[in-house]
Amino acid sequence: MNRIPSQLLCGLLMLLPPMAASAETTAWALIGGGGATQEEAQRWIDQKKASVGLHDMFHFAKDFPRVVKSEEYPGLKPGFFIALLAICSAHDKDVLLPLMKTVDAGVYAREVKVSDGNMSCPEEAAPVAELVVAPGSTIRAYKFRAPFVGLDLEHARVVLEDASGKVVDAWTPPKGALDLGEESPLEQFSKTTLATGCGYEFKPAAGKLLIEQDCMYGHHAAGVADRQSASYEATTRDGKLVVTRVSKSKKTHHEWE
Repeated sequence: MNRIPSQLLCGLLMLLPPMAASAETTAWALIGGGGATQEEAQRWIDQKKASVGLHDMFHFAKDFPRVVKSEEYPGLKPGFFIALLAICSAHDKDVLLPLMKTVDAGVYAREVKVSDGNMSCPEEAAPVAELVVAPGSTIRAYKFRAPFVGLDLEHARVVLEDASGKVVDAWTPPKGALDLGEESPLEQFSKTTLATGCGYEFKPAAGKLLIEQDCMYGHHAAGVADRQSASYEATTRDGKLVVTRVSKSKKTHHEWE
């Protein structure tokens, strides 16, 4: 058997390029509930799936949301189990976090380190409409599906972004365009048992983004709902996002068995 002298072997190894270290990048973890046990984190996911149809609202990446140990992601405080909803870029985090807070105000984001390029953000991070209003300044609209009394309705957010994609101003439509008066039979119910959902259309126009909103506000178990629509215009002024309501329909009442 031929043997390579040790000095020659060392010399050959020195000529080889160094092995590249596993590159890491900064990302943002979007987190729901959690606790000291895996069951606590899983309970949060199960409750949101049952109560608000979490998986119907967002197009989550494969295997998300899921329960993980916090120490799996450098940057998180170790020793906990968390309901991990997504791993996003800074831009996508800024877009999605306010939308996810409509599911639970306790949803939060933490900066973490992940393998380079290993992002797992829901599809809703992509805008459904956009309008360039000035060089380096763009209005973008985002939305997600939200089941309500058998219908697929939506929540939305309109933002003003600079050339780097940073959100510099934002507007979230009111939870329904409704002006409920005392004559509404919905007033008899606790507001915590009522649900609001809206459908949206976004239409770029000359220097403004037109927003059409159609909302239902009702009590599923009682079989009653009020419906109303409104129109808005989104423009900019002095580097700020300005949204003005330009019309509103009359409220209509609906009942079903």
